[in-house]
Amino acid sequence: MGSRIDVERAMDVPGRLAFGVTDLTAAWPHSGTGMGFVDKVFVDWSAPVYPVTAMEYGGEVVEEIALAENVILECVLRDDDPDAIGKNALNTSAGSPSGFKILEAGGTNRAGYFYTARQSVVVFTPQSVIDGEDDQHDMVVFYNALPRMAESQRIAHHANTERQYALAFRATRDSSNRLVQIGRRSDLSLA
Repeated sequence: MGSRIDVERAMDVPGRLAFGVTDLTAAWPHSGTGMGFVDKVFVDWSAPVYPVTAMEYGGEVVEEIALAENVILECVLRDDDPDAIGKNALNTSAGSPSGFKILEAGGTNRAGYFYTARQSVVVFTPQSVIDGEDDQHDMVVFYNALPRMAESQRIAHHANTERQYALAFRATRDSSNRLVQIGRRSDLSLA
């Protein structure tokens, strides 16, 4: 049985998400659409391997073959941002007159819905980069993310608690075969 390597990297800095990003050199939201403040940002990166054994050596592992990398960014949206809710929730409608999104269960998007209809470049920008200090913290670029709400939500509805939504973004390959890059803004590119 092969071993599985899981690397969790927490971005323990405040920041914001943006989707549809087209220019990392531009100020946040980088010529895309901002999704508001996020907290508890994790990049879950799995890079499993398949061990090759040699029976002539008693089943000793003599090689390992890389299997597909899987990367998911998970975070908590800390405000009732209508763009983020509309991009990530399976079913919403526009609230009138408030303009806020109404979350719905049992809407037109049902079991079997393909999230590729919503895929785009998604970028986590740390607050230090927003404030102009590019070399302080890492940015995260998902080149072709599938955005969604986390599979299970517990949405608080009581006094002294901010509204929070758990979001998830799965990396899929873009036309240049890229999944994700994590690094300093000056080192990253969308080209």
